[in-house]
Amino acid sequence: MDQLLAMKVFMRVADGGSFSKAAETLKLPKATVTRLVQRLEESLRMKLLIRTTRHVSLTDVGASYYERAARLLGELQGMEADIAGGHREARGRLRIDVAVVVANMLLIPALPSFQALYPAIEIDLGVSDRPIDMLGEGIDFVVRTGGANQDSTIARRVGELALTTCASPAYLAAHGQPSHPRELDEHHALVRFHSARTRRSYPFDFRRGQERFETFGQSRLSVNDSGAHLGAGLAGLGIIQAPTVAVREHLHAGRLVAVLPEWHCARVPVHLIYSSNLYLSGRHRAFADWVAEVLLDGLLADGALLATQAPVEARDGQRRGPPRPTPQPVSVIDTGDNRLDAMGLPHAAHRRSFARIADASRAGSAKGAGRAAASVEKISRA
Repeated sequence: MDQLLAMKVFMRVADGGSFSKAAETLKLPKATVTRLVQRLEESLRMKLLIRTTRHVSLTDVGASYYERAARLLGELQGMEADIAGGHREARGRLRIDVAVVVANMLLIPALPSFQALYPAIEIDLGVSDRPIDMLGEGIDFVVRTGGANQDSTIARRVGELALTTCASPAYLAAHGQPSHPRELDEHHALVRFHSARTRRSYPFDFRRGQERFETFGQSRLSVNDSGAHLGAGLAGLGIIQAPTVAVREHLHAGRLVAVLPEWHCARVPVHLIYSSNLYLSGRHRAFADWVAEVLLDGLLADGALLATQAPVEARDGQRRGPPRPTPQPVSVIDTGDNRLDAMGLPHAAHRRSFARIADASRAGSAKGAGRAAASVEKISRA
């Protein structure tokens, strides 16, 4: 039996829910299609399909086999395309799961540019903050904020999100504006964000000069979805500490008000995570490069996100304020050792240029940020 052919036939039957449709699209006799699927089931000693007179559906085992077969065949097609095409055009299917705030505020708005650059790449995009079984669900890349927790994965920090402490005008009218973080322990309600995997709530973090204050405060509500977290703040349920990129428009519109603005928060890392066994084809390199550029655009826009290249161990599940990073954009996946590496640009020059961008952005100087960005472009051409 041709194992690869049998897998392709099985997947086509599952996609169409019919042996007849699969035979028609594959231009094979129906008897051949039926025989290949039967032999595949016999070799696995498992029933993959439930057959009725009107429809064919997957068993639980069949659904699991389908996901892994799709991944395997996709990787095979990717390798063939890379070799045959000489990396001229990235193509194929990518399955990605992205954190809610990163997807809604950064990646999805930028997707038209990716589709224009890579029209032959199909993206299957999941948006969630839940833990992902990358192998079991057949996911190529996961983009997450905070710590990277999965075993047998490679996690590269591709950016950092700034956080803003804020609340609704109605909440502040009822409870008052705190003057110091210690007041949050007694007189205010905090809406906490907790890990969907561990259920552990993250503390509110405040920094001013050499001072640092961390608190869980009083909370009557804790959520594990960034969209719900923002919604709770808008509804007046308490003070939230949320990504600046998510609350910026609400602050400008007056739907939210900054709380303790003279205190800043530790930035939250953004990771691009993938299996250590993943073959990095052209479409994978294209997506990873594009994601890094999208994160860099966030920095150039308003300083809400800082792109870095600092690696994080895949087993490190702690969400903590990282040391102040050396800003550098992550650009290219090196297929030699399966790692994301920074652009080949002078380290010191990049550090100075990105520092100027961040300083100008925080000071509200679009002109200064523009000059600094131009210097980065000049370095890139050198």
